[in-house]
Amino acid sequence: MWMKFWTLSAKTAALIVLTASVIAPNSSGVVTIQAANDAFATDHLGNVYASRTNTITKYNSNGQQTGVFTKSRYDMFHDVDPSDPFKVLLFNKTSAEILRLDNKMAMHGEPLSLFSLGLPNPTNVCNSWDDGVWIYDQSLHELIRINNQGMIDQRSGNLGQLMPENTEISMIREKNFLLYVAAPAKGLFVFDRYANHIRTIPEKGIRSFQAMSNMIIFCRKGEVHSLHTRTAQTKVLHVPGNTNKCLDARIEGRLIFIRTKDAISIHPHNFNL
Repeated sequence: MWMKFWTLSAKTAALIVLTASVIAPNSSGVVTIQAANDAFATDHLGNVYASRTNTITKYNSNGQQTGVFTKSRYDMFHDVDPSDPFKVLLFNKTSAEILRLDNKMAMHGEPLSLFSLGLPNPTNVCNSWDDGVWIYDQSLHELIRINNQGMIDQRSGNLGQLMPENTEISMIREKNFLLYVAAPAKGLFVFDRYANHIRTIPEKGIRSFQAMSNMIIFCRKGEVHSLHTRTAQTKVLHVPGNTNKCLDARIEGRLIFIRTKDAISIHPHNFNL
């Protein structure tokens, strides 16, 4: 069964502490985590997952470190998807392996090798409904879904009719049974739960994003933007204290999280999204 990969393992990963400091909330209620990072993600509980090479550090919305996971066998984690904070997905592209972490940042079971499923070059992954996983394989130029039994249950077929085979896919994410596929040079492609293409949003240049209900959050030229998935309208979200150095952004409840090269800041907001 697929879930056997996620059952608690007797093996535990070594933990290390990254050098980081937290600046107490300023008069505007902004919390800043001073830490170098390669990428980040958030969950609906307001937790932050900062990625640096082969280490993931977890912080709460007050900026306090609550856990660290590292695995020396990997060069880095190319994707982190904590959309289920009790089954955080990690992906290493070099080994084509998926790991799962619980909410204490402990690893569940053994890594799942996508090579063993006959996928020659998986480059992007994300969580899917009912404990499944979506995968984009660059060599196959195809979206593939693995169910909770560890079996492939949906395939898009070759996407050549939608985009050339050399098209870069930078990120995939599922929200409300819809799969969003970012191709920076082409736009944002939307697929249903059966890997059928529904529509294309012609907003180019999106590399990293957050999929919300009818809304995409992303950064461009240092500013936070929202994109309505139905109307394709975009607008700039002006965040007080953002110095136009935003590399990535996420919104959870009444908080907006902004990543820069050396820090992650957590701002209260009153956007009407």
